[in-house]
Amino acid sequence: MTYNLYFEAYKQAHIVRLGEHEGTCVQYLTVNTASRDELLTIDKSLKLVSSTCVDDDKKVFVDEITIDNNSITILLDEKKPTKDVFNSSEIVRIRNNKKTITIENATDNQNAYSVFDIVVKYHKYSGKIRVHCMPSDDLYDVVLDFGSEASQMLIRHNADGAGANPHQLFAYMLRHYWQAVVGGNRRVYDQQDDNPELFRSIFFKKENASMDNHFEMQEPNNQDSFVNFITRRNRNSGERIPNVKISFLTGQQIEGADRTRLHVGIIMRFLHEALKRISELQKEAMRGIEVNTAIRFTILLPNVMPQSNVSSLIHKLHELANTPEFLNKFSDCITVPYIQVACCSESDASFLERMNVIGLAPGDRCLTIDIGKGTTDFSITKKIDANKATSLFRSGFVGAGNAVSYAIFDNCIEQMVGKSKKKEVIKKVLDAEPALLFDLDNAIEEIKHNWGKSSTKSPLAEISPNASVEVVLDKIRMAKGISDTTGSITKMAEGITENILKRLPDVKINKIVISGRAFRFNELKEVLEKKLAEKFRGVDCVYNDQSAKSGCLLGASSTIKLSLSSSMVGMPFILDASKLDLSNPKEFLKEIAESANTDKSVTTTINSVASNKKLDSIARVANSMVSLVSEWFKNDDEGYSRGGASTPKSTANSMDEVRELMSQGKEYSKINSNSLISISGRYYVPADQYTIDDSHRPYQIYFDGEEFYLRHKEGSHKLVAAAMQGDQNLCFESQFPYSRSIYNDDSNIPD
Repeated sequence: MTYNLYFEAYKQAHIVRLGEHEGTCVQYLTVNTASRDELLTIDKSLKLVSSTCVDDDKKVFVDEITIDNNSITILLDEKKPTKDVFNSSEIVRIRNNKKTITIENATDNQNAYSVFDIVVKYHKYSGKIRVHCMPSDDLYDVVLDFGSEASQMLIRHNADGAGANPHQLFAYMLRHYWQAVVGGNRRVYDQQDDNPELFRSIFFKKENASMDNHFEMQEPNNQDSFVNFITRRNRNSGERIPNVKISFLTGQQIEGADRTRLHVGIIMRFLHEALKRISELQKEAMRGIEVNTAIRFTILLPNVMPQSNVSSLIHKLHELANTPEFLNKFSDCITVPYIQVACCSESDASFLERMNVIGLAPGDRCLTIDIGKGTTDFSITKKIDANKATSLFRSGFVGAGNAVSYAIFDNCIEQMVGKSKKKEVIKKVLDAEPALLFDLDNAIEEIKHNWGKSSTKSPLAEISPNASVEVVLDKIRMAKGISDTTGSITKMAEGITENILKRLPDVKINKIVISGRAFRFNELKEVLEKKLAEKFRGVDCVYNDQSAKSGCLLGASSTIKLSLSSSMVGMPFILDASKLDLSNPKEFLKEIAESANTDKSVTTTINSVASNKKLDSIARVANSMVSLVSEWFKNDDEGYSRGGASTPKSTANSMDEVRELMSQGKEYSKINSNSLISISGRYYVPADQYTIDDSHRPYQIYFDGEEFYLRHKEGSHKLVAAAMQGDQNLCFESQFPYSRSIYNDDSNIPD
């Protein structure tokens, strides 16, 4: 058995696990300031959350704190101490507050790097906390947006403030690892973009390559064991790897590759580049190699990624980034004692960049919609004050800018060969070699860029269905102002918009923010803005074209604390299946449970809702599910229960919901055998196939910093993501123009 203990540091939530042989070691960074800096804050009276069941939880008190230089020991006991006087030292100050104890770094030298080890003990159980205290001059923020179409990265020296520009990712990687430079304005490489800040997410698997044991740790170079990371155009570079981000989300297998390892390995190659560039920045600033330099590395993640996948990804990246094998690679140019790894929702990051400049008052809710090339992400966030916010609702789906690109391509092909021959020609074109698909992608992007600018629009000239792929591409390239004669483009824009609206709860919204490169296609922007204006009358919709892609980087590197900076993917909503539009609620609950894939915490295929006839009812009840979530928000506003959504039971001291979920678990008064647990657009079910039993009520949901658990007095059950809510039927289109490399069955080509 283990115990989990909740604490905070600078309003960031942490969990330390106490085991019989010393549990996990929790590590994090703090920044030295002129005042005494907080190492951690802990309640005087707190709960040890058991890994077994609610009845095994322990209410304990801080009994004693001992200090030995930079080592601190906190002793816990069930008995409340008769006095709570704790002695400080020259190095460590203990601030005794009414309900909490704060341990601070009392050293005067804010320019020195130091490490504090804190051991928490409860009888035979113990856990360790390591705090890295860094001077602001020796700390860098790195934010990676690993995109479906293109990736971008922000590198910001902490002491320089928030005004930083995204890193010229491709050019620097080319120089650092290929010893080459970008030549003029010519796009010589597959990964090169017109925007120098972007690295196009195009990778090739080497012929007959297989992943070795060190795949994740390899730096990007020509000798890479598995992947050609930077490749010259119009050369055979191997087998095109499908969109890594989307294939990871959809569960599609990549021949000869573990998709999870591939995802981690690509991110680690970008982290190589970050450290290489930071070492140069340190040298330019005349900071010697001997100076300890720490990194806060944040990766942006889509809302459709389940909790288990988020936690396992962050855990693996943190583990690899802090191995001696990785850190020692840079020992000849920089000394890095620690890399902190965190994540941020893509839509929440866009919100954070806009929060304090769009006129939100404390308590206001903002709907943020971020549409990229592969995924659509949206969230509802509440502003607490200028420095804090809470994420209330998140959701998303596969289908965005690439789906619009496919609709334009579909429209072009039908104009040229007619509806009866369209599928045949689409198959032929999408089966072409990667270099031609690359040209196709660029041609479609040019059409999107010029959409609406031409004064004349006309259908494309007819060609023979037997024409070569090159002829088809030439016709598309020559297109200037094409017309949407088939209606497929408008239909796609409306479909993406409706997919968003049907997932949004009907609640009061004070501001709307839209972001993402997909809105560079004005048709999609206009359709969405029109529908949002109809649904949320009188609410301002803000779009900043200048930060359409980079705004999320700035938001994720801001100092605003969102939901206590936890990795929680969303708030749990407890829905009553008996109030959904179902003929047999019990059978529906059974189907949901059977859809969960608990093998190695890998999510089920996201488009399973569309492809699995057994789960068609999930799509049919999406609207009634959203209405129940809307009721939850009304309960949140009005403070009492009504409708089919359960109102969580408030604690006596009205703790913040995130704090409550992590510190002791949140009790839900109405959870029963008809209940559905909804988190960030997914249903979650017990991994051990436990069936909710009314005799075990009351139930609570607990988040241990990595996973959600359904707990009761006799047991604790890890929750895993099951099927998505609503249909996910744009997976083929979202892989454009490389859809056929994954979906090679002709039946997958849309009509």
